[in-house]
Amino acid sequence: MASLTLGILSIFITFVGLIFGIIGIVLSSKSMLEIDHSGEKGKDLAILGKICSIV
Repeated sequence: MASLTLGILSIFITFVGLIFGIIGIVLSSKSMLEIDHSGEKGKDLAILGKICSIV
């Protein structure tokens, strides 16, 4: 959920958006790996967070 929030903030806040985007990419990558290993739900949110962070 944090990666999605940071991804959305990186779109709207231009000056700090680069930092939020990088942090969002890192958090979403870590969460996707953890979801794959544990089998928990929430992969959709991690993917959306990564997409918003990259944009």
